[in-house]
Amino acid sequence: MNAGLKELAAAALGRIELKRRLVPLLLVYLGVAGVLVGLALKQRSDAIAFTEKGLVAFAQLTAEQTTGAIQNTEQTLEIAETRVVAATRVGLADAARIRAELRALLATRPFLRAITFLDDRGRTVYGSEEGEAGLDLSDRAYFIHHRDTVGSVFLLGVPVRARSTGEWIIPVSRPLRHANGEFAGVIVASVGPEFLSHLWTNTRTIEDQATTLWRNDGVIMMRSPFDERSMGTTVRIGEIGARLMAGSREGTLRTVSLIDGQDRLVAYLRIAAYPGFSVSVTQTVARSLAAWRQNAWIMALGWGVAGAALAWLALGLVRESNAREAAQDRYRRIFRANPYPMVVLDRETRRLLAVNDAAVEEYGWSREEILAMPINDFYPPEDLPALEAARLAGMTGDPRIVRGLRNRKKDGTIFDVEMHTRSLELDGRPVILTIMENVTVRRSVEAQLRQAQKMEAVGQLTGGISHDFNNVLMVILANIDELQGDGSPDPLVAGRLDKIAEAVERASGLTRQLLAFSRNQILRPQKTDLNLLVTDTGKLLRRALGAQVEIESILADDLGIANIDRAQLETALVNLCINARDAMPGGGRLLIETRNVSLDGEYVALNPDAVAGDYVMLAVSDTGCGIPPAALARVFEPFFTTKEAGKGTGLGLSMVYGFIKQSSGHIRIYSEAGMGTTIKLYLPRGSGMAEAAAIPRKATLPRGSERIAVVEDEPLVRASIVQQLQSLGYAVTEAADARAGIVAFEAALLPFDLLLTDVVMPGALNGKALADEVTRRWPRTRIAFMSGFTEGAISREGRLDKDVLLLNKPFRKVELAQLVRRALDGPGPVQPEAIPA
Repeated sequence: MNAGLKELAAAALGRIELKRRLVPLLLVYLGVAGVLVGLALKQRSDAIAFTEKGLVAFAQLTAEQTTGAIQNTEQTLEIAETRVVAATRVGLADAARIRAELRALLATRPFLRAITFLDDRGRTVYGSEEGEAGLDLSDRAYFIHHRDTVGSVFLLGVPVRARSTGEWIIPVSRPLRHANGEFAGVIVASVGPEFLSHLWTNTRTIEDQATTLWRNDGVIMMRSPFDERSMGTTVRIGEIGARLMAGSREGTLRTVSLIDGQDRLVAYLRIAAYPGFSVSVTQTVARSLAAWRQNAWIMALGWGVAGAALAWLALGLVRESNAREAAQDRYRRIFRANPYPMVVLDRETRRLLAVNDAAVEEYGWSREEILAMPINDFYPPEDLPALEAARLAGMTGDPRIVRGLRNRKKDGTIFDVEMHTRSLELDGRPVILTIMENVTVRRSVEAQLRQAQKMEAVGQLTGGISHDFNNVLMVILANIDELQGDGSPDPLVAGRLDKIAEAVERASGLTRQLLAFSRNQILRPQKTDLNLLVTDTGKLLRRALGAQVEIESILADDLGIANIDRAQLETALVNLCINARDAMPGGGRLLIETRNVSLDGEYVALNPDAVAGDYVMLAVSDTGCGIPPAALARVFEPFFTTKEAGKGTGLGLSMVYGFIKQSSGHIRIYSEAGMGTTIKLYLPRGSGMAEAAAIPRKATLPRGSERIAVVEDEPLVRASIVQQLQSLGYAVTEAADARAGIVAFEAALLPFDLLLTDVVMPGALNGKALADEVTRRWPRTRIAFMSGFTEGAISREGRLDKDVLLLNKPFRKVELAQLVRRALDGPGPVQPEAIPA
């Protein structure tokens, strides 16, 4: 009995134990099933969320890459415009040279196919491709936009087919304007769609992903994979457009594509730097859920076998973890390889979490040192208040560009920095992603360009004033000559006339200096040995500067020849030495140096008004008081002076500046307060033997009886010249303009012996055109010019054509008499060659 009870009890206990074991097993089985079902649903949600997160990251990266490409293109257009303007200013703007310059730019910019300059009619003037000259592009939308839109600056145009090749291009353009702001044409760069496709393709990691750049009104700019059917087409942007209109900058959604009709997940992002454009990155929902469906099928098969299901689940989790780790590794590689310094900052602790390789290279600290440093150690102490204000302004989380700050490197170097910041969440913690760009060189070049434009505007104004002023001085000087020629017995009157003449000469000197600054003076270049010029001028300088100034010179033995106006260069050297003496009132040391110098591309990049090449350098250095930084940027402006009132006109350095620029040279000034000043003149280096200096002529008053035609539009000037020539015995006929001059020649019974004509006159014909016509119809007539401002009519880049006779206004009677005899007694009429318009 007891044994049976024990067996029954044992059986009951066995069943209870079996039940106790089976129930947990069943519960585990059901629990695993429930877990699998729940996990399947969660994985589906995670797969979509993961895809959306990846698409957002790809959209951000695509926007940054696209922004960089557009900005690089915009900067390239600015560089190309600067170089062409500089080449035009110095007279080197021929098509082959410009094409070579543009191709050199394109060689370092694979995203560009071509650069083209259009005039105000839409015709090609310069271009990087041969055979484009004269091509009419006036019907292009970008040309019409810049021509008709006041204040247009930069345009990313709708894709078009290139007329020369038939290939798709994306035109990027900016207007060209004259100094007065009037429309002068368009510079356009052609971006190849294949570059953007290649750029975006590098970020693709999964199949069925599509990237699109489109204008916010629905115009497709580019799609990758490339589909030429979509280039430039307009589609209904639907919900994305509605969100953008409501102020949204970025987001994700699920929609049916209007391009291929597939159900897709979409991440869109408005480009911060170009808010009229957005990028979208899409992937089909089917591809996004492909891995999930596979896992779900595996879990369904494993329902019957709990262990196998759990194993497959573990395997799926491992696979998912590996996929996430691989994606994170790709992000890390992209982060580290970015060419701009990038850092990730913990928003709460203000500690750096990550830095890329470019930041380590830029700042000089190791990665470990940077991650251990407080963020404020990157900034000069005096900039910390501005930094804190920028931080407070950036708490909104929107992408921002922060300017006006400086960073420091490990070696103590301080440089200007421009930062692009964005607030993000990384594993649930708020962080700030920052991209830094060293803009020190760019700001320096921009400042020099603004100064050069200001100097150019002032030069145009002073040139026009000098022309009219010279005519007034001419009348005064002519009347003084006539009064002095009357032989007035009154000594008091004679003395006053001398003082008036002296004042006119001083005023004339001022106009010459203004013309020199505006680069409108007439130069007579000759091959000059600067060493010999310095030696000859030094004899005068030792008397002019006084014994308290010690003069030293370091002259290069192998110095090249400079093709320069010797007299103007002597005046410039004297001006520089006089300024140096005034900067050393208690005496000091003056050093004059010459040597051969070559300016390379790196120097030109920092000095946009210079041209690379070989030069002869003339430098003047002093040990004086130096120039304060605030005044250093203005020293070449006319009428600006640091001297006391009445101690200077402020035209000395401006005259030197204009003369050097007109001579295709370059000038630089280096100075610090209390440390002295050095001014360097760079003159283009030539070859051959130096020419001997001209010997001054003896002031005689030759006479004659020949027949002279005088053409001058200013009545008072014309009357004075006619009276002077008649008093010298000549038979004179006068005319008020070129048309009247030709009529006078046609009415004369015999051709005139000499035509004396002003250069700049109103009407269709100037003095040069009149001289050409007279030489063609009356070849025996000699030609002489007079002017105070030629406007390039009888000169090339301000250099007088060979054997052309020119009398600069205002002039004295004796100068007029001598020029007339030189013209009449010379070998024959010589005309300046025709200058292309």
